[in-house]
Amino acid sequence: MKFSKYIYAARASFLAMFVLSTIWYLFLMADFFAQHRPAIARAAALIQYIVLGYLILAALMTFVYQMTNKTGRPAAHGFKVGALLGLIYFFPLSFGLYAIWQISAPAFLVDSLWHLFEQGVGGVVFAQIYK
Repeated sequence: MKFSKYIYAARASFLAMFVLSTIWYLFLMADFFAQHRPAIARAAALIQYIVLGYLILAALMTFVYQMTNKTGRPAAHGFKVGALLGLIYFFPLSFGLYAIWQISAPAFLVDSLWHLFEQGVGGVVFAQIYK
């Protein structure tokens, strides 16, 4: 693996997931999540930690992807790897958040399903770079 290619793939994946997340949470689903916002949520999100989290996620996803056996179409394989990593990372975390915060079941389900898609798209991006 060339380190420069890894950095490029991780950055591109980060950008894709971060932009999708921004569109999803701030525009498309803003009203839905405002209705289902937990009482202990911050008044304003700490964006720097969201960025850091997505950077770490993209770097780890790209690292795992480059170790997989890349068979078939790169986009399809990348989506599978990204969605699987989204499932591994976010679905268990969601149960913990649901147990601690007063998050509604619909918000829990919608958010979990969203992350499968979002991380899947991140996977498509890094797969296209690694093909």
